[in-house]
Amino acid sequence: MQPRLIPIVFYPEIVSENNHIAKDFVFCEKFENDICILMSEGYQFLSLKEIVKFRNEATNSDEKRICLVLWGGYIGQFENAFGIIARYNVHVDFIIATDLVGMGSYPGIDNFIPHFGWSQANQMKNSGLVDIYTFLHPFDKGKELEKVLLKNINLIKSNVPN
Repeated sequence: MQPRLIPIVFYPEIVSENNHIAKDFVFCEKFENDICILMSEGYQFLSLKEIVKFRNEATNSDEKRICLVLWGGYIGQFENAFGIIARYNVHVDFIIATDLVGMGSYPGIDNFIPHFGWSQANQMKNSGLVDIYTFLHPFDKGKELEKVLLKNINLIKSNVPN
């Protein structure tokens, strides 16, 4: 049996208007329109965890599955995207830089995009529509990979319990 291919779509910062801070962004209307189109086409929104489960199962050719991921942990992903996620009751995964959670500025970075905090991460997680994961960012360069990953995973587990 051939593994099932399930698309994963990544979104950067979600903005209501061009704030000229984020280089990579998607407007709220585009994000919402993408979700509406996928829903009207009959897609089931999976988490990254569910992809592992469904990837090797026998499938009906009519089944359409997709995973949406917001990467970065930017404040606009909470302020702009989470309301859309809740309105349409779809699952979306977040991949965040744990060291930047709750930060509004960063020394030496003029165009730093503020990040949502742990309370906002909890609000999203508690909705049942969001799972939160970690990623490595450029500030981790030269650090021991396994130690950084374990630290980041433990930060999420301690601040956003299941």
